[in-house]
Amino acid sequence: MWLEFMCGMTNIVNVHTLIHTHGGIKMTIDDVKQELKSIDRSKNRGERRIVIFNTGLHDTDKLCSKRWSDERKATMNITDDKFSCAEMYREYFQELVDFIGNYDASMKIFRTTTTGWHKYGNYGFAWPVNLPQPFPYSAHLTYHLNQVAFDVVKNSPFDIHILDGYWLTFSRPDHTQVKSIENEIGGHLVHYGPEVIGAMNRQLLMLILYDVCPQTLARWPALG
Repeated sequence: MWLEFMCGMTNIVNVHTLIHTHGGIKMTIDDVKQELKSIDRSKNRGERRIVIFNTGLHDTDKLCSKRWSDERKATMNITDDKFSCAEMYREYFQELVDFIGNYDASMKIFRTTTTGWHKYGNYGFAWPVNLPQPFPYSAHLTYHLNQVAFDVVKNSPFDIHILDGYWLTFSRPDHTQVKSIENEIGGHLVHYGPEVIGAMNRQLLMLILYDVCPQTLARWPALG
């Protein structure tokens, strides 16, 4: 509806497909490719595609946290003293960018990974004084992986836009998900609230307008 209004178009049908990267991109990249190939085979004439992608928090958990050390050794045949989780993330994220960069879509957007585990917690939700906050579950490592992703995207030959997810969430530790009244450490330190989603969506919609009907943006008066 909003596209019809903003762009002066009619008979627009919006179809959204969500492809999960739960478990991290190393474990899901083959499934992601197959899903995108399946969508590609069903393309209709006049169809316009926009790909928005992110992978980061699950990679932090699966590749960098101590609690998955035994699983990494069993499934990847690696030990923590002989690999860098950030470099492994770079390797598989590069593969993802190469695939999406060559994918048939009019616009590709990488959304940087959200802050995740805020250092300072928020009102009623904080790391207990007797429970240390490990480095992998912190805004510092998320920032580092975002730098890796940014480097991969900007040095690729593809036209991929970057949408901020990190700084929008970093500035709002007070506005994350309320998981339960017990205030236990959990999803509320990772999942951001509707005000943050609103700001992020406004950026996203402007990018989509730029792709679908740039003539509309050209008619808007300049600010300042």
